[in-house]
Amino acid sequence: MNEAKKRDGPNEASRAQLRAAIYKVPEARLRHVLVGLADTVPAVYHALARELVVVSPTTRVVVPRWETCPNCGETYDVNADEDEEECTFHPGELEVNEAKFPDWDEDCHGPMDSEHNREQYPENFSWTCCNGDGMTEGVCNREARRSRSQETAGLKIFDVFLPLGRRSSVKLSAFGPAIMPILYFVGHAILM
Repeated sequence: MNEAKKRDGPNEASRAQLRAAIYKVPEARLRHVLVGLADTVPAVYHALARELVVVSPTTRVVVPRWETCPNCGETYDVNADEDEEECTFHPGELEVNEAKFPDWDEDCHGPMDSEHNREQYPENFSWTCCNGDGMTEGVCNREARRSRSQETAGLKIFDVFLPLGRRSSVKLSAFGPAIMPILYFVGHAILM
């Protein structure tokens, strides 16, 4: 039985070689390989669709399962519940409140809106998103994070086949940091 298993599947050395190759190959090449495998191997297609794509329950639009927070750069699963340790930020801009600097002379003291003043006098600045002052802790919900992520994604799109043979656009940035564990999963599934 062990002999048959050894003939049918890869050994640990070949698995290690594949893992090393996956970690060394450029991400663009990995994406190309994944699309090719998804187009030709139904099991790979289904595994990738399950890992990378979800259907929004409210709009029935296919969206990437993994997103990268534009604020902290962390990748998160859009299906997972928000957790208290997720980053918080203000999606708006911090603007100077000139009325709070009544005797300020920019010719003498320099510009009101400076990093130094933001640190020394945070109460003299206001956030455009919540009207809180510069000391107000950031609050971020997934929708604000997602809309900011879409704004910063630009025109980078990546076409993938989705269920029922339709094509849909998914942001390329959604595949960034999440690509390595997925490739390991796909490689492992193919080799078994």
